Amino acid sequence: MRPSVLSSPVRDLLALTAQPDVISFAGGLPAPELFDVDGWRDAFDRVLAGPDARRHLQYAPTEGDATLRALLAARLSDRGLPTRADDLLVTHGFFVKHLVVVPYGRMQYVDVTAGLLEQWLGVATVRLHTAAAATDARIPGLPAHDAAVLRDRLAQKGESRSIGL
Repeated sequence: MRPSVLSSPVRDLLALTAQPDVISFAGGLPAPELFDVDGWRDAFDRVLAGPDARRHLQYAPTEGDATLRALLAARLSDRGLPTRADDLLVTHGFFVKHLVVVPYGRMQYVDVTAGLLEQWLGVATVRLHTAAAATDARIPGLPAHDAAVLRDRLAQKGESRSIGL
């Protein structure tokens, strides 16, 4: 490690897991021999063989690619979860993945919370509240400023989509 790079718990953990005699059970560090390299190669080949190959290598809007969002919404709708391309999708979970779809027009309010530990770390949680508690969503661990910006942006989208409801 270069002397100019400061140590951190994450760097130290990754250095430890890189040792050949260590078997890591740390989350987010799957066994490399299980990576589907051929599947990834095939997916990249298909994407980069098309007419939009150069566009796919460029930065994209924060909301993601509109075509990909539409395909994802159609796939979720086909599986029984009616979804529009401009609905907000929030996922969480490690062992059990959980997906919450929040139509912007259904949001009643959005708030930002930060407990003592979150305040000390400089992060906050954005909470989206709807009429159905089961569809409430939370986005934890955002830098406090980013959480406030996201709250304002979601509230604005919610207000613009709820007109006429």
